[in-house]
Amino acid sequence: MDFYTTYRNNRRLTAALTRHGLSEDFLLVPAADPVPFLYPHGILRTGSTQPWRAEFSPLPGYRLLRTLEGSGEISVDGQTVSCQKDSLLFFPLDRPHTLTASSSGWSCSSLFLDGPAADYYYQRFYTLTASSLTLSRQSGIPLLWDDLFSRLPHSLDDPLWQISALTKLLTELIREASRQDVPPVQSYLLAIRKELHDHYQQHVSLDDLERRFHISKFRIAREFTAAFGKPPITWLNERRMEAAARLLLQTDSRVNEIGSMVGIDNTNHFINLFHRQYSVTPGEYRRLHS
Repeated sequence: MDFYTTYRNNRRLTAALTRHGLSEDFLLVPAADPVPFLYPHGILRTGSTQPWRAEFSPLPGYRLLRTLEGSGEISVDGQTVSCQKDSLLFFPLDRPHTLTASSSGWSCSSLFLDGPAADYYYQRFYTLTASSLTLSRQSGIPLLWDDLFSRLPHSLDDPLWQISALTKLLTELIREASRQDVPPVQSYLLAIRKELHDHYQQHVSLDDLERRFHISKFRIAREFTAAFGKPPITWLNERRMEAAARLLLQTDSRVNEIGSMVGIDNTNHFINLFHRQYSVTPGEYRRLHS
């Protein structure tokens, strides 16, 4: 099944919206063989002068979403980020999320990408800004963005050009994010998040973090939540569920074995956490996406 088919199958328009009210133009990029370390699934142009709402089940990869006119918002894990004109969002697609257009409509363009290098760029972006990036007048991103959208239809069989164009765009994105005037996150909080990200298979508690970083667990919980929007153990468990979702699709391991592989030996607890994040049990997730 190609990415566009998966995208359509995993999307549900929930607002009362006639077909002529929402225009979509999707360009699917054929999968390359061998699979590159950075590649596009496709690009999408969306336009509407009416309000609309779309709910998405998990998808592979990441989405870069640039707002051209109007406004909207994305909601995931109970948090909502506003999308205004000249804003750019970079977010993973591996959990349920909702896009909602404002009453005046929302015109945007999206780039869907994947690969190990995409993981790297997203982590760098998330370190610098946890929400959207507002493009400045001096930004080089719009030119790179428009060039990619205009040339990609003629470069569908040229993965080397695709890698080069994506690398230029993502590198400029990180550079611009680093120039944003945002309060820096304390270094110890970044170290904790990296520890949780890299070693999610290990058993970790707030007491462990207190001993490891010589900082009160109450301060860690308070400041980590303020910086990243959720407590450290919640953040860790979501990271574990992301890894579990990949293992469900990439291995034949049983559910209890996958739970242990991501650091949760209690199978019932693992199933409950997975259902909380993906709205289905691990077994149902495997059947839906196999």
